[in-house]
Amino acid sequence: MPQKFDLSFDQGSLARRGAITLAALLAYCVGSWIVLPGIDASALIGPASPSGLASKIGRLSILALGIVPMLSALVLVEIAQMACPPLRRWAGATASNGRSLDGWVIVLTLAIAGYQANGVAVALEGIGALVPTPGLAFRAGVIGTLVAGSAFVVWLTSLVTRHGLGSGFLLLLAAPLLMALPSLLPSQILAWGDESQLTIPLTLAAFLAAASAVVAAARISAQPDGKGQLLWPVLIAYTLAPWLLVPLLPQFSSEAFLNALEAMKPGQPWRVAILPALTLVFYFLRARSLAQASSTPDEGVRWLPALLVAFAVVVSELIMVWLPAPLALDGRNVVVLVLFALAIIEGLGLRHSSAAA
Repeated sequence: MPQKFDLSFDQGSLARRGAITLAALLAYCVGSWIVLPGIDASALIGPASPSGLASKIGRLSILALGIVPMLSALVLVEIAQMACPPLRRWAGATASNGRSLDGWVIVLTLAIAGYQANGVAVALEGIGALVPTPGLAFRAGVIGTLVAGSAFVVWLTSLVTRHGLGSGFLLLLAAPLLMALPSLLPSQILAWGDESQLTIPLTLAAFLAAASAVVAAARISAQPDGKGQLLWPVLIAYTLAPWLLVPLLPQFSSEAFLNALEAMKPGQPWRVAILPALTLVFYFLRARSLAQASSTPDEGVRWLPALLVAFAVVVSELIMVWLPAPLALDGRNVVVLVLFALAIIEGLGLRHSSAAA
């Protein structure tokens, strides 16, 4: 994996690293409240609750794309390295090669951001009074701002990874979830009413079971790039799952294809089988790629960590099928949150101190 976006962390003053991490998270939160240029902010203010208003502003902020462009670029790079182990071997051979691949990841990130930003600009122009003066100038402003926002996110990830606590990539993957968590419990109570007395404990119990499985997988994983080997198969599985239907498009009518696409949305039973299976497939492919790119003897794939992560995905998806509600988190979010917490614990040195005790 490119060096700037790996899941390791650099050592240094604990207070300094903590301050840098908190400052980066604060900068991301502030950016999520700055509305895009050319948007009539007063059109966002209505009968919505504060949490609903925050969600609206977040989708129309200068950081509206968040880490998605970088995640898309890194997923493509991971797939390329799984398909071509010599590419992974080349990237890890020298620091210069790693920096070269980092550069291409950044270029790809900004290109994806530009493409997505153009779609956002076109979509915003079609929403009533939200854009008072649509046109080329508005689109150029939105595209330039969102691409700059994506470049800022890339810089933040690199800053935290080099000088903060844990991984900057994991921090910004988890940041939207962390910002949404305070509003999830009230939303759950509102959605279920009196039944929330049962649904909330069940949802929390399922989350703890899934999280425990990921923690156990992290402890026993002996694969190179341990946390990455647990994270990337899940991220790739969730990213590629909807695309599995594309080859079937010529065989389906448009209505049948839309129905099939609907079946891949959160809370649908098909996901319970498809996503864990894809996670196992990509775990094996990535482990094989790491082994082929390494100079050490291949000790084979340890399947227990893979099965534990797949179990976490199954439990998370099942709770979304049985108890669809705001508090439920899919398997990808559970894995991200747990690995983020483990990275912070390692960054604080708690893991080593507890082991010594």
